Amino acid sequence: PIKSGEEVLLEVRAQNDTKYIPIIAVTAMAMKGDKERFLELGCNGYVSKPIDGAQLLSEIQKCLIGKV
Repeated sequence: PIKSGEEVLLEVRAQNDTKYIPIIAVTAMAMKGDKERFLELGCNGYVSKPIDGAQLLSEIQKCLIGKV
């Protein structure tokens, strides 16, 4: 890829017409502190790989009902 997911996230958050789009990080980065870092960067949710389907659905639901 030309840009990292973090770069794209920051670009999306910097634009008025896209800054409120919910973004869930789905990543292999699962070390201690990674979740907090993604949330601080502007993600609305976080799911580490291997993906737990129930956890992903829960994160999506949180975004849809506004409990982020």
